[in-house]
Amino acid sequence: MEDVIKQAAWDSIQEGRPDILQAAIRAYVEQFGHKQVVERAGIKSRTSAYRSLKPEVSPNFGTLVQLGHAVVEIAQEQQSQTI
Repeated sequence: MEDVIKQAAWDSIQEGRPDILQAAIRAYVEQFGHKQVVERAGIKSRTSAYRSLKPEVSPNFGTLVQLGHAVVEIAQEQQSQTI
């Protein structure tokens, strides 16, 4: 999963299309649950976090980075619990 997010971030930067990273992160946020990811990311405004994941919105890159770090941390925790 971390590799997918890294590749999406790279492609987003190369193409000048934040929607690529947005879509990758949104998929993982939906998998883990919005509430859990937003809390882990430390984003105070849930509305802002939810809005940044909507396909029709041009997201704030900083918010995407926070959400991306949160989903990677959650995935790593879940993986370590299954081992």
